[in-house]
Amino acid sequence: MTAAPELWDTDERSELVHLDVTDGVATVTLDSPANRNVLSAQLRRALLGHLRTAISDERASCTFYASNMAAKSHRRPCTADEKCNV
Repeated sequence: MTAAPELWDTDERSELVHLDVTDGVATVTLDSPANRNVLSAQLRRALLGHLRTAISDERASCTFYASNMAAKSHRRPCTADEKCNV
């Protein structure tokens, strides 16, 4: 059984993923806030295309992965006896 070509065998670029190479670091940034960077088929194709580019870029000695979305806290709710900083 082989992987579906529409999912992995393209070299697609899009606005969903960005690549920047600076000072030897390739930064691949997921930028799909509408679906919270869920790895849809389109996002996976774009990600794979940028990863292939980063791997073949002689300027990059490492790759850093990032997201355009701010991290959200998943703190537990405060109890009645605790002071909560919101």
